[in-house]
Amino acid sequence: QVDEFPAVSALYPTNASPFEFGGFCLVSLLDDNKLRRGVESYHAEHRGVRICFYSAEHRDKFLRNPDRY
Repeated sequence: QVDEFPAVSALYPTNASPFEFGGFCLVSLLDDNKLRRGVESYHAEHRGVRICFYSAEHRDKFLRNPDRY
């Protein structure tokens, strides 16, 4: 008997976030002490890593000084 469900890879799960840090906003975490999910439309790429932010203001703050985060 064959399973009705498609095979899933543990190494490349289909439900994984396309952003680093699980899609959480680093600026919210470090500056606001709040764990917030980023919004996909507010993202940036830094050193080959895609990062998602809670707001455009958080993204812009990160881009002004990315090495702080």
